[in-house]
Amino acid sequence: MPYPEHLLPKANYRKIDWRPELCRHFLLRNSPDRDIVDEATGLVRDKYITTGSREQLVDFSTNLLGMFNTQDAALEWQKSSQKAYFTAAWDEGTSVNTPSEVDYIQREAFGYFFFAVKDLHEYPQPIAISKVLPHLQARCYVCHTPVNGNFWHFSVRWKVGADDVEDALTKNERRDLLGLVKVFYKPKPSLMPHR
Repeated sequence: MPYPEHLLPKANYRKIDWRPELCRHFLLRNSPDRDIVDEATGLVRDKYITTGSREQLVDFSTNLLGMFNTQDAALEWQKSSQKAYFTAAWDEGTSVNTPSEVDYIQREAFGYFFFAVKDLHEYPQPIAISKVLPHLQARCYVCHTPVNGNFWHFSVRWKVGADDVEDALTKNERRDLLGLVKVFYKPKPSLMPHR
């Protein structure tokens, strides 16, 4: 199967600046299989939120549902010399190479779940860290972070005041915050969002 043309950035594309209309959309997070729900909790399993370090939650990878569709969640980059190129940040105004069939696979078994942008963007998360002022909060924000192999890639990140958490908090403080964030990212699975 040829790589889907609708995922590739074009030289005339521009990054999508934040605007309130994005709150009407959904973000899709893909998983390697369909068994995403923990039967004991009814929530998405931990292993689909992060595959190890909580630091992955600082820049949570998702895709804007619409042009990126559920079938695109089946695509996975192969470990090859081209993977770094296709997963690297896209430079606005540049053309990208088209992946060849050796650069990716289309998984037969795959899963996905959704987040409503309106539930994420500007969400306040109190920081339960004793030496930080008790009224201080981290705020979630959603931003467009296109990569060479996927124009529709979006990141979910956190700020403390005007600074990203990696600049505003120490490693230990960030670990504490990201423990709370991990729980926040465990949605009850939903059906396909209604358009």
